[in-house]
Amino acid sequence: MKTDFRKGYFFFSVLIMFLMFLGGQVYAETFCINSTAGLHTALDTAASNGQDDTIQIVRGTYYGNFVYASTEAYGITVEGGYAAGCASRVVDPLNTHLDGSRTGRVLVLSSTAVVSQFAVDGLTIRNGYLSNQSRNGLYVSANGGSVTITNTRITKNAGGSYITGAGTITFVQNDLSLNESFGLLVHPSDNIVLESNTIHDNYGLGVLLESPRTASLKNNTITDNVCPPTEYFYCGVPELAVVQVFVIALMSKTIESIPTRGQVYRYAEHR
Repeated sequence: MKTDFRKGYFFFSVLIMFLMFLGGQVYAETFCINSTAGLHTALDTAASNGQDDTIQIVRGTYYGNFVYASTEAYGITVEGGYAAGCASRVVDPLNTHLDGSRTGRVLVLSSTAVVSQFAVDGLTIRNGYLSNQSRNGLYVSANGGSVTITNTRITKNAGGSYITGAGTITFVQNDLSLNESFGLLVHPSDNIVLESNTIHDNYGLGVLLESPRTASLKNNTITDNVCPPTEYFYCGVPELAVVQVFVIALMSKTIESIPTRGQVYRYAEHR
């Protein structure tokens, strides 16, 4: 009798532990997308399905204004370059385009009141425009989470890439060009890594970093960006008109590896 009771108790305990294990799992969903409608649906579903999500986009051009707006503490990754069926992938931003047709922002990833993790890889983001606003190519609001942008081309938007509220930003091997206001604008975020990017020929600052705690810039080419006097208050200062990278109020006063290869760098502290 005691043996049967112990066996029953043992199996019951194992069952409870297994159920608790399942309850604590973080599930993930992957979407294979080959249409504009499918991309809209995937972003809407991912925003509320209680999972970390990966959206795999088949090579091609997708016209629209794509928005992921979530209140959940889960991450999303958006990747281009997939073959039909998403069985294989070639990472090249020139093979997968998101085109805003100058009717609004191209890609928005945002969360409210939660920490989120966002990643974008292997896309071209182009032709974003929104009247009286410059956050038009790629707009990311992470609320203290991480943002990783890699192998992505952001071009011909009213503004290039605007990232706000991130705990950590990793921005690697991207090309930002021919945007009308700026290449990359980062609103208060803690830790920023910019590495091996090409940021050029934007009508505005190449890079503007506002109040980072730490910033590391390595092996970037940031050239030929023009800062017109009417664009931002500091563009009206003659010596800033040729500034390529501008950092405001670097809280720790620590920045590594100031850009080289022709870039102009200026640090200004506003208290």
